[in-house]
Amino acid sequence: MRTIIFRSNVGFRWLLILALSFSSAVALAENRIEAVRVLSESRDTVDFDVTYEYSGDRGTNVFMQVLMSSKGEPLRHYAVRPGRVEVGRHRTRVSLSVSESTTTVLTSNEVVVTMYGGGGKTFFEQPFTFYKTWIRGDSPLTPVFRVSMIETPIFVPMQPLETPSTDSGSNSGHVTNGTIRRRILPNGHIELRDVDGTIRRYYPGGFSITRPDGQEEMYSFSSAQPPTPPSAPPDHIHSQWLQAENQQLLEIVRALVSNHEPSIDHLMSLESPHDTEYQRIDSRTRVIGMLVIP
Repeated sequence: MRTIIFRSNVGFRWLLILALSFSSAVALAENRIEAVRVLSESRDTVDFDVTYEYSGDRGTNVFMQVLMSSKGEPLRHYAVRPGRVEVGRHRTRVSLSVSESTTTVLTSNEVVVTMYGGGGKTFFEQPFTFYKTWIRGDSPLTPVFRVSMIETPIFVPMQPLETPSTDSGSNSGHVTNGTIRRRILPNGHIELRDVDGTIRRYYPGGFSITRPDGQEEMYSFSSAQPPTPPSAPPDHIHSQWLQAENQQLLEIVRALVSNHEPSIDHLMSLESPHDTEYQRIDSRTRVIGMLVIP
């Protein structure tokens, strides 16, 4: 009898150790989004592939959804097809689209990935940068390829939004963004400051490079005259779409200069109130083209 009792105690002890080990593993796991990828995109729908980790702390009846947002405010006119969430590290597919009740054109600059349990209560969320002009499926308008999609191509993880830190000193208020700092100068030139102190300034017809030792190099080039933009949109629907595009381009510029307000002020001051929507699209696209130079 003692031998049986002894073996039972040993078995219980091992069960207790396994239970504690499992409990510790659960405690060490966390709820997080590892990566978000665009599987497919149309004018009114985007399918996302989300790699995540779920600790299991909210049970097994858990789902994931992706919501659209603009400037930190959620947009209401959307439809979501959620994906199921399993305990551990997995992937799930989530679909986001505009609803039939939305306006013809809708713009967003973020998506928010959330996990929620029974009753729809959200217990985890993470915003990601994602610029898009959403166009209702029955609209005759065609979408414009987003500059942001070049920076976040299909099957490449999106980067979570982070609160940037400001520099100290004479450039107080300007934000370090990766390996370079981008800004728009009062004369409209684009300035890129490398972390090693190199300063590059781009402008129509050329650019200059100032080395950390003060040595300056000038480069010039010639380019063909660009096509003249159309004078005015043909109707109200197209005008609304152009205005949305211009606003979206401005938000892209704002993101590239890390919300540096003087740069935005310089850009706006160089635009004439008499410019057409087409002319603003042309000028802002050129600015973006210089800001994204590596």
